[in-house]
Amino acid sequence: MGTNDELRNIFLKDNLIKLTNDSHEIACEKSNLLALLIQHIHKPTTLNTLLRQQPKGIADNRIFDVELPFALFQIYYVLHLEKRNFTHYDLHLNNVLMFMPSNNKYIQYHYHMGSDVFSFKSKYMLKIIDYGRSYFNDSRNIRRTLCNTTKCNPDCGKNFGFSWLDPRNKNNPYSHYISSTISNESHDLRLLNELKVYYSTRTKSYLKFILDKVQYSDEYGTKNNSALGGNLHINNVSDAFMKLKDLFFLLNQPDLIDRGGLDSVSVQYAIDFHEEMSKYEGLYAPDTKLGDLHVYDDGRNMTFTSA
Repeated sequence: MGTNDELRNIFLKDNLIKLTNDSHEIACEKSNLLALLIQHIHKPTTLNTLLRQQPKGIADNRIFDVELPFALFQIYYVLHLEKRNFTHYDLHLNNVLMFMPSNNKYIQYHYHMGSDVFSFKSKYMLKIIDYGRSYFNDSRNIRRTLCNTTKCNPDCGKNFGFSWLDPRNKNNPYSHYISSTISNESHDLRLLNELKVYYSTRTKSYLKFILDKVQYSDEYGTKNNSALGGNLHINNVSDAFMKLKDLFFLLNQPDLIDRGGLDSVSVQYAIDFHEEMSKYEGLYAPDTKLGDLHVYDDGRNMTFTSA
């Protein structure tokens, strides 16, 4: 008898068939037999579990104080950049995984945005999971092909697992405004809305200030609102990113107190966050650094340099 890994490999080799490019007919005809190969992440925890397990009233409260803002910054940075090409459509606290590449080491993150560089330290990497409802920029072509495939009749594969692709869903509250053929720049605020509903009493005032601005119509979805909310509202993922970026701006320019275009309340919360982050600086000894991860908004690939 082989090991578990060997048995799994034999099963995959003998029982899985790689689909061809023209696989829509098979997808409808044998939808109950389709499978996806997925990525394994070692000992992850969901963001929801990480927050729930954090004891109340402890001195080291870095999960809520700094790690949560860091995670939100990373998530909405990407969603802002890709808002025309991608909507997750199921972005909640249990679909964000947090994991530590090494238990006793941290990563120095560097986010490059034009001439600005935002740097921070974290023991965690994060990954968004569960893309079954997501919009990608070629989703309409998939829907069109399904509608022209005989095996997918009637109604373009609706009865074979493709109901979320129906464009009529975008204004339907019973479908939570989810249409995988149409982007929605507001729907992925669901994550912030959940934090607002379930954890706002435990978040620092600088993050609660952001959460209170989130506009979301119901628990599981909201209509698209691409209009920028300014200082009053967070209507979409770009609004969310800009508010988080405002919170982070002292990480880029620590000596800058007066920033043009930023209201005095936002400046004060940025100062509070910077001071809170500095409180935990001593927890990251230089000899526990795993490396530097550089992320760019100009199309360059991420780079990682080991310490």
